[in-house]
Amino acid sequence: MTTEGTNPRSKILVPVDEGDGSFLAITSAADAARVGGGSLILVTVAPLPETSEQRDEAIEVNQRRLEQLAHRVRDVPVETRVSLAGDPVRGIVEVARDEGVERIVMAHGSDDGLLGFFDSSIAAELHEQAPVPVTVLQPSD
Repeated sequence: MTTEGTNPRSKILVPVDEGDGSFLAITSAADAARVGGGSLILVTVAPLPETSEQRDEAIEVNQRRLEQLAHRVRDVPVETRVSLAGDPVRGIVEVARDEGVERIVMAHGSDDGLLGFFDSSIAAELHEQAPVPVTVLQPSD
């Protein structure tokens, strides 16, 4: 069963940073995917490594964190990606294009910086560069 106007195979990309707001974005995107029969792709963008050892470690650490978050999602297929683009916007846009996602759902960082690197400048730049609509959620205080 599908919801009218929703692609049953739609993919929603959820950028994940170190902040608490990422779980809000995952929960919201999972609810939307559940209704529409879609799936999630969780992505995090790591700094560019200088050595192959740093590359392997960055992938391993970030992949482990994404998998822990993915296991918290029920009844929705979840994939994970680690981007080593360095620049968060470039990494998110690359994954969105490569995966053919329908939209991006992310949390906006707070003024006190406790919610990670997804601040207003990144959200604004992502709105300009993303190949799909971007939903930015503001966690309540």
